[in-house]
Amino acid sequence: MKIESLKSLILSSAIRPVALILIFLFIVQFFILYQLNGQRAVLREQQLKTLVQEVKSKQAEKLALIASSPVFIDFLRSGPESRDLLKLDIEMLFAGLSDRSIQGVEILDRELNVLFKNGSGSASNFTLNLCYLDSNLDPVYGNCLSFLKIYLNKEEYIQKFKSLNPRIEICLDCQVDFQDQEGFGLFKIYKSQGMSFNFGLEEESFNYVYLLELAFMIGVFVLSAWLYFIFISISDKYLFSPLRYIMSSLSQGGKIDCQKINVSELVQLATEINSFQERTKRAEELEKKESLFKLAKQVAHDIRSPLTALQSLSFTSQVLEHEKRVLIDSSLSRISEIANNLLDQGAECPIRPVSVLEILRGIINEKNLKFSNIGKFVRFEGVLRNNLFVEINACEFRRAVSNLIDNAIDASSSAVVDVNIEKVDQKCLISFKNDGSGIDSEILKFIGTKELTTKKDGNGLGLMQVNNFVSASGGKLIYQSPLEGGTLTTIELPLIDQPSWHLENLNLTGFERVIVVDDDHSIFSFWRSKIKDNVQVIYYSNPKDFIKNQSSLKRGDLVLIDFEFRNSSLTGLDVILEVKPSPYEVLLITSKAGDSFIRRECERNGIKLISKEALPFLDPVFNDNNLRVLIDDDPIIHISWKMFFESLNLPLRTYFSVDEFLNDSSGAPLNSQIFIDSDLGKHQKGEVLSEKIFNDGFKSLYLCTGFSKEDINKPEWIKDIVKKSPSSCFEVFD
Repeated sequence: MKIESLKSLILSSAIRPVALILIFLFIVQFFILYQLNGQRAVLREQQLKTLVQEVKSKQAEKLALIASSPVFIDFLRSGPESRDLLKLDIEMLFAGLSDRSIQGVEILDRELNVLFKNGSGSASNFTLNLCYLDSNLDPVYGNCLSFLKIYLNKEEYIQKFKSLNPRIEICLDCQVDFQDQEGFGLFKIYKSQGMSFNFGLEEESFNYVYLLELAFMIGVFVLSAWLYFIFISISDKYLFSPLRYIMSSLSQGGKIDCQKINVSELVQLATEINSFQERTKRAEELEKKESLFKLAKQVAHDIRSPLTALQSLSFTSQVLEHEKRVLIDSSLSRISEIANNLLDQGAECPIRPVSVLEILRGIINEKNLKFSNIGKFVRFEGVLRNNLFVEINACEFRRAVSNLIDNAIDASSSAVVDVNIEKVDQKCLISFKNDGSGIDSEILKFIGTKELTTKKDGNGLGLMQVNNFVSASGGKLIYQSPLEGGTLTTIELPLIDQPSWHLENLNLTGFERVIVVDDDHSIFSFWRSKIKDNVQVIYYSNPKDFIKNQSSLKRGDLVLIDFEFRNSSLTGLDVILEVKPSPYEVLLITSKAGDSFIRRECERNGIKLISKEALPFLDPVFNDNNLRVLIDDDPIIHISWKMFFESLNLPLRTYFSVDEFLNDSSGAPLNSQIFIDSDLGKHQKGEVLSEKIFNDGFKSLYLCTGFSKEDINKPEWIKDIVKKSPSSCFEVFD
């Protein structure tokens, strides 16, 4: 029997007794309500009779007062002439009734002759016997002298009842008969006519008994439904749902989550199933990993031998030009990384800040060399002035970019594949565009999510690697294939701030000499071609020679030193740290700019770093005439900055406060570089007050302070935090 069939059987067995109980209770309630309805009809009839008697009693009392008055009795016992004199008094007595239901009255003698008449007659009337004993009304023993006939206004009479009980209603099928009662207070009714009235008591619109009965019935029903629901919920939660979940997990081949099961016996069953599945899966994975590791180890071993020979050849070669050497070193580094990853498959690749431009340029140069023999090339359209940094796995990033370029080259129908990079908000967008036939929209939905490919000899693993890399980096991968053909693939990655060791551009303004320390003579030739005659270039091929002569260096010198030397155990970092502090500026130039140790040491010691891969794209600046602005409350700082800029014949404006600058800012270009002291005196902070300048349109704001960057919380409108020395102006670029 299946789980759902078992559930239906149990629930149907439980609902039968509940349904029988509910039917029995409904029958009992119906009988009770029937009895109550009959009792309520009798009660309404009694209430109506009591109400009629009350009205008649009040009316009888008022008429008895009139009939017992001396004037009224004298009127009855007088002759015609005396009665005429008393008629006015009698009219006044009846006027005092103030009863709108009495339309008219007549006083009749025993022969029913009219002695007095007031008002008008009506079809509803009754005649009272006027019997007196010693001037007092006495319907039993009194002497009956005459009659009093009362004419009623039927509508007003009914309104009188309504005023006493709002539940009185006019109805055609109900009737109240006044003729069934001969008594009328101290009077006897002689005769009456038209004294049947069509009104009665309406049923109460809101009856608490009915409400209680209804509430009881609803309560019983709700309680039964609740008990049934509880039974269903408990059985479903603790029995059927766990069983369904176990069966679903088994059918999908997934692991059973024991926390979703609340019954200890079922938890034990699920644990045993999981244990069995894990043992089976572990055995399969172990067998697969062993075979893959053997293959990877063999491939890595086979790669390392020719790789070592190529690295040695590149290291010792003296005839290679700088650009070619950089390209070969970059390619060899990538091959070495691939070999290391094959040997260290169990280890996590490091995630670190990566320069997007440097990696793209290196891979594009490599690809252009590779595809030059088939007449295709990659066109890089990145025109960003500032480098972009992302915190990612550099090895996986290179692999992803390489895969996307290879795919674009294969798909392109022309000779050109476009690669572009741009910054949008805090995102780095890298796009790869080809003009091929495009990709079907249905395939686009699944591309990269499984081993799917549009190539005849492809396997889809490259796009899966790209997709996995982008997902692990917190980015997005977007495929677009318009109807007119071609495919645009975009990688979106979150940006980070530029590392403190990174130097965006090389500003040689104010430097008299450039000293190149590198064992590769082509590097010296490269710098000579870049600098030309703008600044004197001095060359050292050995770091020890540079150390011996470093005393001859002075302020205004810039040292560009390599990290690695072929004929020396010293590194460029060793040399920089040995001669520090020095009056000259020092930059580390290396092809190993991605090394985490080198980056860490540069950041710790405040050393700027330039990658050799970026040298072909580096254009030194020699004449920087941008306006600089200093805002500092210290007059000595003003003097030192002015002397420095006067020696370079460069423009500088100085101010003691932010307000002073804003009052004089109308003539300053909006691209001016503004350096603001962090401590402006009187508890005024430059990082706070600088927002006024930013809101005024100036965007190149730098915080100038003697504190370290870690001690200051940099606001978003401040581009960077620099030292207080005036030379720091030439270390920042917009």
